[in-house]
Amino acid sequence: MANFGQSQNQKKYKRRSMGRMLAQNILMITCLSMIIVAGVIYIVSRSIVYDETSEKLNEIVQGNASQMSSYIKEQEGYLSATVSLLKLLPDRTLFEDIFKSMVAENPQLFDMFIGFADNTGIYASGPPAADWKATERSWYKDSLTGSGQIVVTKPYRDVTTGNMVITLTQVAGKIAGTQASVGVDINLSSVIEIVSNMKIGQQGYAFLVNGDGDIITHQNASLAPMGDKYVNISDVPAYSGILSTMTGSELVYSFDDYDGVKKYFTYTSVPGTTWTLYAALPSAEVMERINIALLIAVGLFIVMACITAGMTIYILNHRLNYSLRRLLTAIDDLNKGEMTFRMRNQDASDEMGRLYTGFGQVFGTINELIADMRTMAEEHARGNYHYKINEMRYVGSYLSIVRGINNMTFNYVNDFTSLLG
Repeated sequence: MANFGQSQNQKKYKRRSMGRMLAQNILMITCLSMIIVAGVIYIVSRSIVYDETSEKLNEIVQGNASQMSSYIKEQEGYLSATVSLLKLLPDRTLFEDIFKSMVAENPQLFDMFIGFADNTGIYASGPPAADWKATERSWYKDSLTGSGQIVVTKPYRDVTTGNMVITLTQVAGKIAGTQASVGVDINLSSVIEIVSNMKIGQQGYAFLVNGDGDIITHQNASLAPMGDKYVNISDVPAYSGILSTMTGSELVYSFDDYDGVKKYFTYTSVPGTTWTLYAALPSAEVMERINIALLIAVGLFIVMACITAGMTIYILNHRLNYSLRRLLTAIDDLNKGEMTFRMRNQDASDEMGRLYTGFGQVFGTINELIADMRTMAEEHARGNYHYKINEMRYVGSYLSIVRGINNMTFNYVNDFTSLLG
């Protein structure tokens, strides 16, 4: 029965190995830490990637808006130079030739013209119709609103070329003795090309809106201008959030686009115009960067966790488990009456070392007690019946055992001598 119980205890010990339990707990703590760190990494990565995306997206939009502005200012330079030249001339004789020369020099100019307060005018493309009146032209009226500054008119589609065109117009004051406004029609294809070629991630896009909210150019044909008909941004349900929300200090906003895909939007004004340039980037592209960063971080953490767990298990097996196995072997030997336990370079500075040293001291004390009992037996065999074990060498329960042995032995000796006497 004793051996059976011992076998059962050994089986239980194997099932409840301290090293295995510690290793399992360490792995569990490591996995939990990994989950927590992964969550922190995700939140931090999302913030970092979002900030980087926001910064990059706005940098792209502002850079292209500046490029558009530079293009418009370049054409305004032609208009200003022409106005200055016309003011130097005494009459209108050379006006048409000057206009034709300007248009021929700059392929971005469709036409150049002047309208006088007396309802006459001169075009590079040829004389206007007989019933033509300068003061009734929309560009002439627009020039009067600019207080002497150049006014950029609403884009329109040229009936001859089919290209999008804008007019730059300016009140020039008196020219050849009459109040006049000068205008130039500019090809907008360069501006549209800038918008179309904007690289917004893999699936992003940009679109341009004028001061009235009319969409000038858009990748979706149903939202792009059709002839002289424009789609206003306020009439597009998907863009309603842009008008109502994109007025704060944030640079990037998230909305469901016209195609139902959630996108990040940003915008900026085009300097020198009333236009606004918008850009949209699918949020999935942003999340993809976050997920990649998270996967890399988690992958590295898993590798680190595996290395840490492996080192921990190795240390447990070669430090803790080894010492525990020796102690358990010593206990088994003690149960069998074998007192051969020996200290083997065990570090006594930690708890395990102290436990190991304590077991060694217990075995040493028991061995000393056995040796003293053997000596007592030898002395009695020689007839030295008054020999006692030195009680001063023992303390606590060991002292009680030694006293009991001494008393029991001397009682036996007294009884024996009484029988002999």
